[in-house]
Amino acid sequence: MKKYRTCILLALVVVIALGGYLYLTAKNITSYIIDAQLDTHVMALTGRETVKYVNTEDVPLKEIYFHLYPNAFKDETIAPFPPEEMGRAYPDGFSPGYIDILSVKVGEEDIQFDVDNTIMKVTLPHELTPGKTADITINFVVKLPPSDGRFGYGKYTVRLANWYPVVSVYDSDGWNLDPYYAIGDPFYSDVANYTVRLVAPAEYIMASTGTARGEENQGNRLWFIKANNVRDMAIVLSDRFKVKSGEYKGIKVNSFYFGDDKIGERSLKYAADAVKYFSETFGKYPYSEYDVVAADFYIGGMEYPQLVMIDRSLYNKNNIFVLEEVIAHETAHQWWYGAVGNDEVEEPWLDEALTEFSTVMYFENYYGNEVAERFWKAYDGFVKKYADSPRSITDPVNEFKDGDEYGAVVYEKGALSLKRIRDEIGKEAFIKGLREYYKTYKFKNATVEDLIKALSKAADKDMSTYFKKGIGILNNLNLFQPDVIAIKGIYPEIAKYPGTNPFRICIHELL
Repeated sequence: MKKYRTCILLALVVVIALGGYLYLTAKNITSYIIDAQLDTHVMALTGRETVKYVNTEDVPLKEIYFHLYPNAFKDETIAPFPPEEMGRAYPDGFSPGYIDILSVKVGEEDIQFDVDNTIMKVTLPHELTPGKTADITINFVVKLPPSDGRFGYGKYTVRLANWYPVVSVYDSDGWNLDPYYAIGDPFYSDVANYTVRLVAPAEYIMASTGTARGEENQGNRLWFIKANNVRDMAIVLSDRFKVKSGEYKGIKVNSFYFGDDKIGERSLKYAADAVKYFSETFGKYPYSEYDVVAADFYIGGMEYPQLVMIDRSLYNKNNIFVLEEVIAHETAHQWWYGAVGNDEVEEPWLDEALTEFSTVMYFENYYGNEVAERFWKAYDGFVKKYADSPRSITDPVNEFKDGDEYGAVVYEKGALSLKRIRDEIGKEAFIKGLREYYKTYKFKNATVEDLIKALSKAADKDMSTYFKKGIGILNNLNLFQPDVIAIKGIYPEIAKYPGTNPFRICIHELL
């Protein structure tokens, strides 16, 4: 996610993988079939979900856990927004959102389930042994909140993100049952295959993860959506969307926007340019379609597989450079989070720092080294504001006191530290390492150890020394001391604005 400031942003002028090793077949990947109907009069959705869950672990499972993220919006005291941002998150006042689970079946058998806010435990009738599959059918109702965050509805859009029961990740630590934190992107999921059938009013245009087609009938439109090897499924609808489309090497790129057609064309160009550059640099974009969607999303930008949300207020000539920066950032997430996954709660820096670094690479490629250096100097300034922070780049998301600290340490300090590593081993070896990382862990969940292995292979030397010593204890180390980011030059105009996150720089100082 790219969080920007309302006043002055850092704005610069400026498939299938071959080989059984990578390809996830229907036999070893969980699948979701979701049938849902959206009632825009009451902003509620009824749904039925059948999950064909495959136990890919080496232990038998007695229960399966699901995240019920909409329940984080039930109560104003637990809504996933910082207290100082509640007015922007709910511009018309708070009203609850939630998901009610009506029934759960495994096969044809009604099953006991227990809901504890955003977590549901489904107790299986029999142990699910390794390699076996359980068919779990869930009937549910979702109430959308009047929120301008990831999930909810606003003046222009209906946003279905993190909206259905999603299986939790089971890894070496067991089931991951983290709540929906207010800071960062607190999600962690495995890839799956999705088939979604959504009924919505006919006047609504839809952007979604996957590829979609619609059929109109009696005032409604039935949308058929298919998405394979994705770690989430998001949908944005509006009865006001305009759409422009382009293509890069068989990849369809769509810009969903409002108002000015010239700005819509610009957003399409930025998206296509980003897909082109990152495909050429890291490896081909792994899907056939990509949607960049203007939305009621005050935070700035948010990534989902094949779809990103962009704050619609950025779609004007005064914010054109901000728009490009946010689109480039969210597009980079299609590689770092979308294709190569990670635990965004425990290791949020792994995708955010890589994405922030990749964003600067985009500007370096299209606008030159001078523009890239302005980014690095600005980041250096952000980080120095938090020189006394006890937080490390490798800390989990819930240990940061606020979004400002999180942004400075995870995004900017993380990106600067990756720059230092690139400077140490050379650009060619560094890019080679990232290509290896992408190739090896596409459609999987990776860790910092995996990144180090890929960079070590590319550099032909042990890169763990550049991350301090000892891969196994990385999470207990403050990897990047101030000397690591001693990049000269800082703009004195950096200032913190109340109620915004994180910092902005006066545009005229960067021109």
